Amino acid sequence: MIRSAPWYLIALLLIVVAGFWKSYFAIPPEDTLATLHAHAIPLLLWLGMLIVQPWLIHSGNRKWHRVIGKTSFALFPIVAVTTTYIVFQDLGRNYDDPLGEIALGNFFSGFVHVAILVAFYGMAIYHRRNLNLHARYMLSTALPLVTPGVFRVIIFWLADFGFPVPSAFTMMTIVGIIPLALVAIDKLNGRIFPPFVYLTVAWSINLAGYKIVPFIDWWQDFASWSLRLIT
Repeated sequence: MIRSAPWYLIALLLIVVAGFWKSYFAIPPEDTLATLHAHAIPLLLWLGMLIVQPWLIHSGNRKWHRVIGKTSFALFPIVAVTTTYIVFQDLGRNYDDPLGEIALGNFFSGFVHVAILVAFYGMAIYHRRNLNLHARYMLSTALPLVTPGVFRVIIFWLADFGFPVPSAFTMMTIVGIIPLALVAIDKLNGRIFPPFVYLTVAWSINLAGYKIVPFIDWWQDFASWSLRLIT
């Protein structure tokens, strides 16, 4: 399964590019917010690294695997910081009512996505000498890219052909099948490793929180503060 991971990640890259084509890639760079460039470029580099690294390790090129791996120490903080900023920025840019239920749910989900990136990358580094764990933790950092990519493919490319546009929660619920499938594949291969189990739990927290936190006072207060912070 890990050997075939690059092909799935290439598919994800194509989905992300297609999904953001009309709203980002097809727009002249000077007409796009600098913060979006600061977010998109590191994430694309991150996804490229996730694609290349398994090939290097399975081709026996461990030297370049380690070299590229060390660059992640510089790249990942940029990914984490810019993604966090975009979570704040989107709350004020993308909603008529930034304190409404949907906006607050998506705001929470954005932070869960960042938490998954940080936690699973941290665990990947901690278990860098254990290939089975390291590879699975690193692969898990790709999951937060699935929802925004697929969601925009549906909105910008498939909706015109009558394909129904799901809600953000429905889309995330469908994406939640992925970590479950990864656990099942591990089971079929003879052993369940912890990373994909943890990923399933994290995504479940994402889904539960999406529905719960919009009605919690402190989250509403935090969102109000966030709007003042960015704007």
